[in-house]
Amino acid sequence: MVDDEEAPQGVTVAVRVRPMWVNGREKGCKNVVLMDGNVTKIINPEDEDEEPREYAFDKSYWSHDRYKDRGDGVFVPDSEDSPYADQDMVWDELGSIILGKAMQGFNCTVFAYGQSGAGKSYSVVGYHPNVGIVPRCLKELFRIADENQDPKIKYQMEIAMVEIYMDEVYDLLVPRTKTRHPLKVFIYKGEVMIYDPKDRKNKDKIWKACKDY
Repeated sequence: MVDDEEAPQGVTVAVRVRPMWVNGREKGCKNVVLMDGNVTKIINPEDEDEEPREYAFDKSYWSHDRYKDRGDGVFVPDSEDSPYADQDMVWDELGSIILGKAMQGFNCTVFAYGQSGAGKSYSVVGYHPNVGIVPRCLKELFRIADENQDPKIKYQMEIAMVEIYMDEVYDLLVPRTKTRHPLKVFIYKGEVMIYDPKDRKNKDKIWKACKDY
């Protein structure tokens, strides 16, 4: 984890550009995104000579190209001067900071926004061996708890993983079947609440759900 003194306060906004699906629906398309530091530039595809529009973010992650398989399936920069942002960088600069703040008692959120296929799931969850923020966060939480030697400190872990599908909320820790039932949603003191999902305290079940990561 990074030094907590370097952790920013408030909201951090990051944008990431993924590779094109050259053998799929994006075959023949051109990349119109450029990144310079934390500035993301958008090129007008109808007039490439026009000055690109610039947008400044806290982080601009270039993951479009300039990467390679290091031999075990993990994608890393292809050279020392490569701008490629791998999963390690996203975790170090975003995920680990959020976890550090959460361990201090702050309510923290990772909110991934974008159209279908934009790459949200890859950054947040990923896949083996290129794991994302959530599995790394869980692994780090278990490490912290297991290595705790202070008898005055005890950890109690609870987790709920849900999805919203067709305006219904479902528990993702429950096997997906045709007969699964949506969770109840209600408003309590002005806040939207979800009725307690099952087994949120079951550490073995949580670890089994994430063990492949």
